[in-house]
Amino acid sequence: TIPEEFYSNLELEEVIFKNNSLSGTVSELVGDLTKLSTFWASFNELSGSIPTTFGNCLNLEELELQNNRLEGPIPEAFGNLESIEFLSMEQNGLTGTIPGGLFGINLNALRILYLNNNQLNGPVPENWGQSQRLKDLWMNDNVLTGTLPIIAEGEFLFLEELLVNNNDLTGEVDDSICLIRNDTVPGGNLGVFHSDCQPPPGGGVPQIICSCCTACFV
Repeated sequence: TIPEEFYSNLELEEVIFKNNSLSGTVSELVGDLTKLSTFWASFNELSGSIPTTFGNCLNLEELELQNNRLEGPIPEAFGNLESIEFLSMEQNGLTGTIPGGLFGINLNALRILYLNNNQLNGPVPENWGQSQRLKDLWMNDNVLTGTLPIIAEGEFLFLEELLVNNNDLTGEVDDSICLIRNDTVPGGNLGVFHSDCQPPPGGGVPQIICSCCTACFV
């Protein structure tokens, strides 16, 4: 486990715990480490919920929590992380909806967002296109529902990878998303787009209608 005394070093800027056998929880005291720029704790056996106090770490640029046993919701306070560039929470047991704050203009430095392989539910936030510099958005292998929201002109200009396959999403992918593909004119940078657009084995209508996906899943 991570001892409570660890969080008393208020000068810490980089914490690298990845690829160990750490168990137990991440303490709410992590919010006292306001100088943190890097917190890597991936590939461990950490459990419990993600502390909401991470939202106090306004200098945090990279947060890796993937491949643990974390549960509960994604903290709304993540919408405060104005310096965050890389945010990875995949391969856990996270539940609840995706906070709209993850795509808000406050997180205009965010380039990588990995939420895949959890148990996240509900719709994709309507403001998802506001994430100005987002390059990779992986939300596959959850239980998301609804239809992918329309994006406005000028949104997702830097997006290269969009993975939403293996969810419960339905409906038709709007042309506004297809227009950011990297093979359209004027186009964008989207080159990898996965969804559940494969017809079922017995025939019939696919779960998602998509004319611009690069790979289809059932």
